[in-house]
Amino acid sequence: MQAIQAHTGILVQARMGSTRLPGKVDMPILGKTALQWIDHRLNSLNIPLVLATSNLAQDDLLEERGKTLGWKVFRGSETDVLARFAGAAHAFGFQHLIRITADCPLICADVLQQGLQTYSALPQGRTYVSNSLERTFPRGLDMEMFSAELLFEAEKNALHPAEREHVTPYMYLGEHQATHQAQVLHSKNYNHIRLTLDTPEDLLVIERSMQELHLHACLNYEEMWPKFEGQQALFELNQNVEQKKTGL
Repeated sequence: MQAIQAHTGILVQARMGSTRLPGKVDMPILGKTALQWIDHRLNSLNIPLVLATSNLAQDDLLEERGKTLGWKVFRGSETDVLARFAGAAHAFGFQHLIRITADCPLICADVLQQGLQTYSALPQGRTYVSNSLERTFPRGLDMEMFSAELLFEAEKNALHPAEREHVTPYMYLGEHQATHQAQVLHSKNYNHIRLTLDTPEDLLVIERSMQELHLHACLNYEEMWPKFEGQQALFELNQNVEQKKTGL
């Protein structure tokens, strides 16, 4: 696993132009922005963090934020996010990529570590691991890991606009899906909980979760999930938020 980790980068997908909560990744959440929370929660992994943002002027601020955190930064197409990711992998020479999104301020280092362990146990090549296709973790603790080989193939061959926008559908759907594929599952299913930042309701749940359940601490997921018990009223506050679909 160490040999793979040494050639891995974490790509954090971010932009300022969210339609439902504009500027969400730069909003203060208990004194830190989403990017600062991600940095705070993942720095124990010793894996390079890369901000993958668009080349639009509105995302100049995010480039500045990423560099202030000491992250690598790559900018590319706003809509062809697949090409943006492939460009980042080329630019920094990663052989393996972990993908997360910047609207996940409560992402857990140990969840990514589980993904890395699962990925490392598979034959290498056209390899893909996720914890979100078969969902047992809360939304907002999503991770995907895939080989640069598979990413470059997808960037070359993916034709559907949703494949270009959502980066990974080519890797897990259809006859061209990854040769080596696995899901990371948890014994306790909390797929009904939203800890992702997409709407004002989501922001309220995240802030209250940090304050009332003390999720602001660098907890790992095994420490976090027992705190969800008995919190139905809290998590009902954003239960009706509809997640955007991939269109595939």
